[in-house]
Amino acid sequence: MKRNIVLLVTIIGTVLLYAMFNTRELGICNGSCGPGIDKYQDIFLFSPIILVFSLLTYKMKNVVFLSWWKFAKWAIPVIFFLLYLINIGALHPGLSGGVMGMGDIYAQAADLIASISLYIIFVTGSLIQIYRGWNRKLK
Repeated sequence: MKRNIVLLVTIIGTVLLYAMFNTRELGICNGSCGPGIDKYQDIFLFSPIILVFSLLTYKMKNVVFLSWWKFAKWAIPVIFFLLYLINIGALHPGLSGGVMGMGDIYAQAADLIASISLYIIFVTGSLIQIYRGWNRKLK
């Protein structure tokens, strides 16, 4: 049952990601969306990554899925929260443009590096847990 719920939630998150990045094309905002949607759409970039691992473990033995899920059930909320903090600018509060506006560029680079690092941590942890679960299955 957990597999189905995880798969459904990640599919919904991926659809929300698509909708948030294509608001004008889908007629959701029609040019009236404020900058608020831009702050939150990047959080959903994590959904397809979760979807890949959910699909990967969906048909595997239960021990493999549970091994991955033990890691993912705490990693996913933590990473979503950290991505939220990154997207609201918590890494660089009160940043004034710096020299010739370069402060904003450095802040965006720091946000990108932090986000990619979180994705790498999740992918690496997931692969390790799936491997460990697969080895348990073979024993």
